[in-house]
Amino acid sequence: MKIFFFVSSLLLSCSFGFSNTKTTEDSTCQPPSNLNITSQTDSSISFDWDDCGCDLTAYRIYYVRGGQASSEYPTTSSNITFSGLSAGAYQFHFYTVCSGATSSIIIDEVIVM
Repeated sequence: MKIFFFVSSLLLSCSFGFSNTKTTEDSTCQPPSNLNITSQTDSSISFDWDDCGCDLTAYRIYYVRGGQASSEYPTTSSNITFSGLSAGAYQFHFYTVCSGATSSIIIDEVIVM
């Protein structure tokens, strides 16, 4: 019983490389909408989206490539550019942080050539 409690406590306290500021999803905190790729080269990609019109603290974006997640990139603007990318498939994850709550995550899959 003590071993199970220790393992459970350890698992609950682990952070899997993502920001600890993420809290529960909140339906009043809207994710970015109308996400678009505005430009793409062989090593960079730019996105823009419509502002959520909510009590925004920040948009947060991270990408996953080959099973590895990047750091989160916070921004208060409704656009972002990633540069220095290697060729391959990426999943870009976008969500909004609103006064301690988070929106659902929007995922855009992109191939960088």
